[in-house]
Amino acid sequence: MIVSGNRKTVQAPASGIIKNILVSEGEKVKAGQVLVKLSQTQAQAQVDSLRDQYYTTLASVGRLLAERDGHENVTFSPVLKAVQNDPRVAEILALQQQLFTSRRQGLKSEIDGYKQSMDGIRFQLKGSKDSLVNKRIQLSTLREQMNSMKSLAADGYLPRNRYLEIQRQFAEVNGGIDETLGRIGQLEKQLLESQQKIDQRLADYQREVRTQLAQSQMDTSEYRNKLQMADFDLGNTEITAPVTGTVVGLNIFTQGGVVAAGDHLLDVVPSQATLVVDARLKVDLIDKVYNGLPVDLMFTAFNQNKTPKIPGTVTLISADRLVDKANGEPYYQMQATVTPEGMKLLNTEEIRPGMPVEVFVKTGSRSLLSYLFKPILDRAHTSLTEE
Repeated sequence: MIVSGNRKTVQAPASGIIKNILVSEGEKVKAGQVLVKLSQTQAQAQVDSLRDQYYTTLASVGRLLAERDGHENVTFSPVLKAVQNDPRVAEILALQQQLFTSRRQGLKSEIDGYKQSMDGIRFQLKGSKDSLVNKRIQLSTLREQMNSMKSLAADGYLPRNRYLEIQRQFAEVNGGIDETLGRIGQLEKQLLESQQKIDQRLADYQREVRTQLAQSQMDTSEYRNKLQMADFDLGNTEITAPVTGTVVGLNIFTQGGVVAAGDHLLDVVPSQATLVVDARLKVDLIDKVYNGLPVDLMFTAFNQNKTPKIPGTVTLISADRLVDKANGEPYYQMQATVTPEGMKLLNTEEIRPGMPVEVFVKTGSRSLLSYLFKPILDRAHTSLTEE
């Protein structure tokens, strides 16, 4: 006896370790009944680890967005806000907030250092510019004195050394102006360089933040997908029957065994599946038996007084003759399928694959006289054959 058609294969939805095997070969099960339990330890550990990494990268994204946009506080994802009372999540958020504050203060201190230096340069620049104004006033005064003394000195009304002293002072002040202009140019260059350093540092900071943000966003997406798969594995540690039926082909036997995703665990034959009998047909009957002939099936494992003959139909005869390897006897493979009426008669019986069945093929009917005289007629036919 075999069970044909519509077997529902039960596979391991994920890799895991077998915790309990709750059914045995041939056992009847109901749809949704737990058949096998996988250990949750490994799956739970994987979920916890991936969730931790997912929350960490998601919190990093919130921090980096605040750094990129120059916000004073971090606004975390609604996903994190929904679980912020979880101690581990609270720890992650606090760490990212601390990191945000630390990095913000570090950048501010660095920029403030440049700005303080610029303030010093501006102070020196103002002093130099004020000095330049004074020296230009002094130079103008000396020029007027020189112009008024020049003719007096030439006519001998003014000591020549007095005139030369004014010239010397004029040249000295004029040289001081050139020196001050040079100093002003140097200070303005330093001021520009300091501003460029600030701009460059801010640009580098933004570039660093944007690079980290892009990576964190990719990591978040990756961990979210992995977490969803791990949650699926955890939610499928209890493997259930897809339909009501009978367990056949049980392929797992040991608690603690390891299964991989997609491994064949067992099959469940639906309760309404067709029953097929595998039988052997003698070679001398091959010309009398063909597909569609009715058969009577006797289930020898049942009480014959209570179980009637079950009607069936020949549905398959092998094209080639086969030989039994054990005894060398030739035969044809034949299959007979139980009819719907026969299935109703068997409804109260527990049918299992491998049960022995006797098959009686109905090749035709004949009268009692033809049955009695057939051997004589066969002999007469043989004796009258011309050699």
